[in-house]
Amino acid sequence: MRLIVAGDCEKHDFILTVANLIHSYYPDQSLVIVTDHSRHYRYFQDSGIPIHMDFSIERTEDIVIYDLHCDIPDDVVTENTKIVFATSFERCSIEAATQFSRIITPLALMMIGSECNINEKYIKLNIPIRVDYFGYYDNSIRRIDWVFEGSTRFTKLDKDFKEAVEFYLTEIVEIPSKDLKKLWSFAKKRGK
Repeated sequence: MRLIVAGDCEKHDFILTVANLIHSYYPDQSLVIVTDHSRHYRYFQDSGIPIHMDFSIERTEDIVIYDLHCDIPDDVVTENTKIVFATSFERCSIEAATQFSRIITPLALMMIGSECNINEKYIKLNIPIRVDYFGYYDNSIRRIDWVFEGSTRFTKLDKDFKEAVEFYLTEIVEIPSKDLKKLWSFAKKRGK
């Protein structure tokens, strides 16, 4: 399975959460995160999920999650690759998603909101794609704390963040919604 979340925004908390839950659901399959932006991921090298920044290596893992910020390389996209765009409410992030939309059509657009005058309606008007929209509000405490600890904690997640993760898992990864409660419970017990 090849998954791409492309967008010029901070989304490592989302990617790490999704990766941990997918890995819990498919424990016998190898999983890796590949990113073009190592800024935060270098602190999670001991998290149990392999993280790579080298795109020149042909990926042989069963599940590859690409966290892309600047470009979508042609060689990572196949006919079975599931692509989601991500954008924050920052201008450069909206422009990046708009650029990506000129190249490829995603399955959905994830909006990472913040307190500002920009809203979801503005995003939908400026990124001209007709897809499902989902998202959550950025929680800088979660993002920063996780980086300082080098680990993920699933005990106190915001409701909208959890719902965005669940949308991704059910609609993009196609994990049955009936299995989500068990996945969250397992993730909380593991303490990752």
